[in-house]
Formats: sequence, structure tokens, C-alpha cells
Amino acid sequence: MLMRLNLGGNGIGYDGCLAIALGLQKNHSLTSLELPRNRVGDDGCDALASGLEGHRALLNLELVSE
Repeated sequence: MLMRLNLGGNGIGYDGCLAIALGLQKNHSLTSLELPRNRVGDDGCDALASGLEGHRALLNLELVSE
């Protein structure tokens, strides 16, 4: 069971965020999603937010950019 996912520094942009959002709709055990040093942007944040609707386990979401 996946509980922590760290994808920091992988160049993830909008398309990657869409894919993660789809995964979040199916994975309800994830407690920590770390996406620092990526190119998430506003649209990517919107995609992630829609994927998190109804996701009650996530306690930590890291979106720090440098």
C-alpha cells in the first residue's frame, strides 16, 4: 500500500499533475505527496485539487518551488 510519494525535482508539469490526480482518485491510502522543485503551476494545482476531492488520508502536500 503506497502511503508516501516523493517526486521532487522531476520536471513535473500540468500533464504530470493530471496523471497524479487520476491516481489520487484511485489511491486512498496516500498520506504524503511531495512535489518540490517541479513545474506544477496554477493549472497543475487545479488538477491536483480535483484529484484530491474526497481523498481523506492525505496529511502532507508539498509544492515548494525554488
